[in-house]
Amino acid sequence: MKIALPHRSSILVAIVLLTAQLCIAQRFAVAATRVDLVIDEPFADRKAAWPITTGVPFPRGKLMSAENCRLIDDRGGERPLQARVAATWDAERKSVRWLTIDFVAEPGRKYALEFGDDVVRAPSPSKLVEARNEMVTVSTGALRTEFSAAGATALRTISSDLNGDGQTRSDELVATGAADGEHFYVDQSGHRFSSAKDGADRRVVVESSGPVRACVRVDGFYTGPNGERIAKYRTRYHFFAGLPLVKVIDELGFIGSTKQTRFADIGFALDLKATTVGRTVTVDASGESGNQPLDVPWQADTQSVSSFQKTFRHYGNLEHEAAVVHTSAQQTKTLAQPEEVVIFYQAAYSEEIDRAISVA
Repeated sequence: MKIALPHRSSILVAIVLLTAQLCIAQRFAVAATRVDLVIDEPFADRKAAWPITTGVPFPRGKLMSAENCRLIDDRGGERPLQARVAATWDAERKSVRWLTIDFVAEPGRKYALEFGDDVVRAPSPSKLVEARNEMVTVSTGALRTEFSAAGATALRTISSDLNGDGQTRSDELVATGAADGEHFYVDQSGHRFSSAKDGADRRVVVESSGPVRACVRVDGFYTGPNGERIAKYRTRYHFFAGLPLVKVIDELGFIGSTKQTRFADIGFALDLKATTVGRTVTVDASGESGNQPLDVPWQADTQSVSSFQKTFRHYGNLEHEAAVVHTSAQQTKTLAQPEEVVIFYQAAYSEEIDRAISVA
């Protein structure tokens, strides 16, 4: 198995998916067993550190605890590792069968997992999450994010260490959830259903908080103008130590009949706080393998640059249609019409501002 990395990175706020596999070659040492983790690099000269979440299988009886393993790089140094038992060989859960591991892969480095009864992992740094009352705060060192169970938006703030001084301050705010709810859909009559009216029904749950990765789950509802609800959302936000990115996995579920509903739009909305001066939006103009970037300068009257999948080829439907569009105060202009699109956006700014925000 191989670990595959995406083809782009910068300051990432987003809805991003990691495709990971492991190529395992075992070689035995005197004191421990070592599993080489082979990363399938998209570029030989990758510049950015990237998080890895993957699974490692073990023979019966070879690993009895997740604590008896550590991550070693090709220089012989131990690197931060987060490990969780995903499956065991026995009902007593004493023999590990699968281990889920998290680590951050630095450019140009190779890694191996070392395990055995005599292996002791170095003490971990502090955890990434702090929860107080209704507020949950995640600090990765490069990014600080605040969640709240109250108010119109659960995702209160995302701030990044833009000047590289090791701190995130109020003037380094990158984005917030949209004021009218970050989760929304619009029906065929133009009625908007959103998370802004979750009220006391919203739940903010810290699912995991380790030295490498933290996960915050937010549960709530799409509520209509008159309080009606036929759909709910469950969103997981993953954070990684030292990295300025958020991996977002969003789920849409139905709790009522959709027979009378046609969905005109389903979205996850963020309010970017960076200036629009000098902004250029880069989107993926095709669903083909690799990158087919399309650069769209942000004009004074630009309202949005968006991509959408109108129809899918499935269940006998022969149509397969997508589009990338630019919307201004005067018109909506189609920029590309591929059969399918990959949701990737990057808002880059002028050299004087030296900033890029990406959503994947």
